[in-house]
Amino acid sequence: MLDSNSGGTARRSLLKTAATALGTAGLGALGSVVAFPATPASAAVPPGSVQKSSIYNFDLYYTATNTSIPESGSWWFNPDFHYRLEQWLASLCAANTTIWHPKGKIHHVGTYGEPNEFPAHPAARAIDLNSIWVQKASSTGVSREVDFYGGHQAGGAVRQRYWATVASLSGWFRHVLHYYDGGSHTTHVHVDNWVSGNAPSIFSTSSGTQVSMVQACLTYIWKRPVPIDRSWSNGGQTDIQSRWVLNSVLGLSGGLTTSQSNWQAFLAGSRRTGFGIGS
Repeated sequence: MLDSNSGGTARRSLLKTAATALGTAGLGALGSVVAFPATPASAAVPPGSVQKSSIYNFDLYYTATNTSIPESGSWWFNPDFHYRLEQWLASLCAANTTIWHPKGKIHHVGTYGEPNEFPAHPAARAIDLNSIWVQKASSTGVSREVDFYGGHQAGGAVRQRYWATVASLSGWFRHVLHYYDGGSHTTHVHVDNWVSGNAPSIFSTSSGTQVSMVQACLTYIWKRPVPIDRSWSNGGQTDIQSRWVLNSVLGLSGGLTTSQSNWQAFLAGSRRTGFGIGS
């Protein structure tokens, strides 16, 4: 499975601009662009890919760490994947409308990647998220609302927003690698639609990525601590405590494996509770 051992992959090389994809000859037709680290010459942009400088109303910036100077520009995306990201972010803003304006910026570590990586990056169907900056309803500027670089380690409300956002992403995408996937994913969240395509995700008890996300939400958002061991057993603590959330808080019957609607309800409830806007 893609999510079983992917935490050790190196941070992605990036193909950021038409300058690297098309060469200097293509630059004049596209106007001024920012020069980013080049992708190896063997890499080819997948047919049909599009360049985007934003997702929804959030401008994209490349930044390797929280202390790097963000660089604006355009990045390659599979159009269906980009549209799926826009749907996700629009829904997240709509759900948080009392505290967010639907505008801001996203810091990321890359979209399109090297051919020798697992398939989503070379297909331009992935993005590595560093942070989400939002204009708050009480402010005219933007502030970092979700920190994927150090948010889990920060604890408190910052950690809750980290996992609330991972839960939100996990409803739209089957493959969302996070802190408990280890390696470089301790400092960014990887998202792709390689497995789920344009459909909502489903829960798989064999996915250590999904199971550890549930365990983190139970522990840090719902205050029902369970071992975060990436393993699921029917009748085990993760099953019992997630059923408590579904049954006692959300008013549903059954567990996460009962139906896709239960899975999606757990994710939506974790998002709401993690952002402090109800269960």
